[in-house]
Amino acid sequence: RAIAPLASIVPQSQTEVLWVPRLKIHRDLDQDRRYFDETELDNMAASMRSVGMIDPLSVRRRAGTENEYDLLAGEKRHRAAERAELDLVLVRIFEIDDQTADDIKSISNLQRSDLNAWEETAAIMKMLMRHLGRSQAEVISLLNQAANQKRGLTSNVVRKEDWTIIEDVF
Repeated sequence: RAIAPLASIVPQSQTEVLWVPRLKIHRDLDQDRRYFDETELDNMAASMRSVGMIDPLSVRRRAGTENEYDLLAGEKRHRAAERAELDLVLVRIFEIDDQTADDIKSISNLQRSDLNAWEETAAIMKMLMRHLGRSQAEVISLLNQAANQKRGLTSNVVRKEDWTIIEDVF
């Protein structure tokens, strides 16, 4: 499946914005983004203490629970809300499948200006693996084949469908 803009994947009419207890939101332990600037977190927490939370976290309902949520985007805001000791946080709830949830997480991280090369590569690799239905080793092989094809070292080694997906991710 090709990567589509988020607005076309999840229309605004299929989301809900409300306040929920911060402790009901579960972070993604496999989050691509690993580094968060401590000073920025402290500043954001101070702002939240003085004016509250302005931008909602993106979440989806946690499978098998009634009032618990998985964090899709907004890890930094969630961490700042924790530091600010906010009991309630503003969330936008998306009703989406697993692949769309994973795409939102990856796209959200790739839009950040402070991603390091490792975090960016990990996010892109995960998206390619999901959309191509291939293992990491197979994706690496496909990318090497595409690079060789581009340099004229081989011809027509990457299937057109695979190449379309690779281009969509990049």
